Amino acid sequence: MLQSATNNPHPTCINSPTHICGDFTTGTARKLIISTTADHITEPYDPQLIDQVINWTQKALKLPINHQPVISHWLIIGLLIAFTGGIATSVWIFWRTGKPVELPKLRPIFRYFVTWLIGFLILILSGLALTGLGPTRGASNMLIFSYVLQLCSNYALRYPEKGTKALRVASLYSILILVAFILPALICGSTEIWINPSYLIDLPKFLLQWPFFTIYNYSQVVKLVLIPAYTLELQISWLFILLVGLELILPGSTLSRIEQLLVWAIRWLRHPIRFSGIGRISRKDALLLAVLALILVIILSQRLADGLLVVAASKGMLALQMLGLFLLLPIIVIICGLRSRSFQRLESWLILKRHQL
Repeated sequence: MLQSATNNPHPTCINSPTHICGDFTTGTARKLIISTTADHITEPYDPQLIDQVINWTQKALKLPINHQPVISHWLIIGLLIAFTGGIATSVWIFWRTGKPVELPKLRPIFRYFVTWLIGFLILILSGLALTGLGPTRGASNMLIFSYVLQLCSNYALRYPEKGTKALRVASLYSILILVAFILPALICGSTEIWINPSYLIDLPKFLLQWPFFTIYNYSQVVKLVLIPAYTLELQISWLFILLVGLELILPGSTLSRIEQLLVWAIRWLRHPIRFSGIGRISRKDALLLAVLALILVIILSQRLADGLLVVAASKGMLALQMLGLFLLLPIIVIICGLRSRSFQRLESWLILKRHQL
């Protein structure tokens, strides 16, 4: 694409800090930067690319070139550390405060006190932002923080005997998922490393910042589901209200149900694989298969008529490659990790460890 845009089989504006092909005044300015510390997911937060975008904008608008160190990646890392540290500290304070409550009848009262206290905080933050007395972005971040605090505090107070066990096991599974999804990024980047071995110098930096940027990226996705950003004003979804309301009525129920679902799924994945023969197909099943086959033929005929089937066929191998690399490979790695004996022994050791919250 760069060769076509510059009409040059050997363009020189690749990974050059100063050189630009073409000219801004004629609309032919071009430049190609390949980051050594980013993949598709983490590129919006990569300091190398941010620095180059700022430099490009300054040149395009004829602004004074002012080289300042990029600190956005440190801001993201600091936000994640502050978020997790704030959750851990607050949960520990609630747990220590409720520890002297030993009477069985008073424990549910204390749990309701904590969850309704956090619910009242959520109501105050929402009111300040909706009335313009508080910043919208800051309020949305604090609302997500308060909801996660509500979830973790309610679970820890409901199951104080297994709080740290759940935390250790959740951390183990999080590491497994991160390893499974970083493999496609490393495989995709292997061709660039093979062509340019100098990229290996920045590989440790990529491995260090990738988990932070990936977690931050998907945390923003979750945030936009709960608190959509359609306008500059605070927008709270009904899903967020329902989830908070559920924790107000049944403290600890959300994480409890998620835990039960995950335990069932993991046991199912670890179940021994047995292959059995296919029995006789009943008339009802045969009729269902015939109807599904007819629907498939109709869909393929429509796609063939509008030309989409030809496009899909021409890009079929690329689609299969991307599907296998970014979906099937991580799933296979996660399943193999869950079924491995070493992983299960490590999981058992973390569960049987005696230290409590």
